Amino acid sequence: MRFRFVLVTFFFLACSLAPSAFAARFDDFFADKTMRVDYFHTGNHGEEVIALDSIVSDGPWPGSRTRLLDASNLGEYFFDVVDRESNQVVYSRGFNSVFGEWATTDEAKVSGRHIRGVGALPVAEEAGAARHQAPRQGTGRSSRSGRR
Repeated sequence: MRFRFVLVTFFFLACSLAPSAFAARFDDFFADKTMRVDYFHTGNHGEEVIALDSIVSDGPWPGSRTRLLDASNLGEYFFDVVDRESNQVVYSRGFNSVFGEWATTDEAKVSGRHIRGVGALPVAEEAGAARHQAPRQGTGRSSRSGRR
């Protein structure tokens, strides 16, 4: 039992330290600015479309500079920022949307709806240095595992 506790503790410690490998890289990839992405989430129980509404500069970056990769595996949707040179994900955040919750209701089985969504991403330091991807749906984010 003691060995199992130590192994589990080591595993959680290793996981909590792993994302910090990118800590020094925030300044390599990002400016101290926030890009707010406003989008529309439209559809019903079986279909959905995500359409960009606007992108707005939203002040200094308020998020973490050390936990750039979201390793929580939470959320049906996520934002990724991908480095164009290496094609590696350098920032990610998972989230659930109001639309995703509404799509599970009885109303969504018989009608459609149009719901606004908002996300915040750090701005790439150089134009063209990173590719900001729109929110994409996953299944518990497991579909992302091969892209890191």
